[in-house]
Amino acid sequence: MNAKSILALVVCVIMGGFSAFAQKPSIMTIPADIYMNKNGFINEVKQIDGNMRKVPNYTNLFLNDRYMRIIMTSINSAFQDNGYPIKDFEATLKRLENREIEMSLSDRPSQVSMRDMILTTAKADIILDIDYFVERTLAGESIVFTINAIDAYTSEPVASVPLSGVPGAGVQMSVLLKEAVVQSMPEFEGKLMNHFVDIRDNGRKGVVEFTLSENCEFDFEEWFDYNGDEEELSFILRDILKRNTVNSQFRVQLSTRTQMIFEDVRIPLMDDENFPQDFETWANNKILRAVRRDPGITMKRESLGLGHVRLIVESAR
Repeated sequence: MNAKSILALVVCVIMGGFSAFAQKPSIMTIPADIYMNKNGFINEVKQIDGNMRKVPNYTNLFLNDRYMRIIMTSINSAFQDNGYPIKDFEATLKRLENREIEMSLSDRPSQVSMRDMILTTAKADIILDIDYFVERTLAGESIVFTINAIDAYTSEPVASVPLSGVPGAGVQMSVLLKEAVVQSMPEFEGKLMNHFVDIRDNGRKGVVEFTLSENCEFDFEEWFDYNGDEEELSFILRDILKRNTVNSQFRVQLSTRTQMIFEDVRIPLMDDENFPQDFETWANNKILRAVRRDPGITMKRESLGLGHVRLIVESAR
C-alpha cells in the first residue's frame, strides 16, 4: 500500500461525522507507543538506578517513516478544517531536540519522558494516539487503523475508532472505510466533546503531591498559625485545596508525616485572567503563594506532566 492510498484512507476516517461546537479542545496527534515499539523506533536508555528502559525515538521515526508522517499531517489538517486547535507534535519535538542532552548533563535529571516534555510544552487537551499496520493475505491487502483519543492531563481514554478494510472486486478501500467512518465518527466525536464539556464544567483532573526536602526541619504534622488560629500543616494544605479546586473536588490517596498525594484534583480550565492553565501554573498561583503568605512556608514545584505536579516543602520563616 503506497503513501497515496494511506493518505486517502486517513482523510476518509477523519472527515466523517464532525459536528459544530462553539468551543473545541486542542488536539495533538502522536504515534502510539505500540507502533513505535513494533516498528523498531525505540532506544534503550540506562536509568540512574542502573535499569534499562525503552524510550521511543521520535526523531528516527520522522526521518524514516513517511507513511506515519503523512497520516499525522492528514489528521491534523482534517481536525483543523473542522475548527479544532492543533498542536503540532513534530514541530514541538524539533524545539526540544537539545533538551535531552541538557538534562543528561544536569545534576537534577528530569523524571519526565520526552513524550511528556512535548505534551507539557504544547499543552494540548486531547492526544490522538495513532496506530496502523498493513496486513497482506491471499485476498490482497487490508489495513487495520486505530485512533485513540486520550486526555493529555490524566492519560484516561476518551474515545476510540478501530477500523479495517479489505478491497474486493470493484470496491475501493476508501469506499469500505468511508462506510465504517460514517457509523463510527459521530460517536467518536460525541464522546470526545462530552469529555471536554465535563472538563469545562467540572475542571481538569490531575494529581498533586506534597513532600519534604532533605533539609526540612519539620513534617506535615507540625502546627502553624493559619487564618488567625493554629492548625496542622496537612490540614492547612487540604483547606487550600478545598478553596481553590472546582467544587472542592479532590481525593486523598496518601497522607503520612512525610508525604501527601491527592488524586482526582479538579482545577478550573481557565485562570483568574481567563487564560488556559495547567497544573504547574495553578499550583504556583494558588498553593505556593498561599502557603508563603500564611502560614509562611517556602515550597518549590516540580512538574511531572501536564496533570501531575509535586510540591516540595523546604522551610518556614
